[in-house]
Amino acid sequence: GCPVIVDPKRRDFSAYAGATVITPNLHELELAASESCSTDDDVVRAGSKLLAILGGAALLVTRGAAGMTLLRQGKPPVHQHSKALTVFDVTGAGDTVVGTLALALAAKIPFEIAIDLANHAAAIAVSKRGTVAIGAEELIHALDQEQP
Repeated sequence: GCPVIVDPKRRDFSAYAGATVITPNLHELELAASESCSTDDDVVRAGSKLLAILGGAALLVTRGAAGMTLLRQGKPPVHQHSKALTVFDVTGAGDTVVGTLALALAAKIPFEIAIDLANHAAAIAVSKRGTVAIGAEELIHALDQEQP
């Protein structure tokens, strides 16, 4: 009954079938789908090929400066633009996404909001040098700054 988030390291994503969400970066998606992805449509096409073997798992493709794309069976893709304004170091950005996503989903936050939180957390992480932990206060501040 708890969410399972997988940061894939295998080319064959069928090993992760049944997880809640799999979080490949763009390069990992391209390897698993055996195709190059340079546009939103390319990412959706490649990801859709993989959804068929994932037993209901969602895909959250982290795309660096292009943001992230959430793909789920039977639902339209959700593209989130990167929130990063300044990038000093991308070390740990993927882990920040996975950690934030895990906490949000465990708290029963809907996917669309969870990926927005993860996207903001990653933006904070890459704006600092080295691997950093993102605190709740920092994340709340970043979310407050975006409000109209």
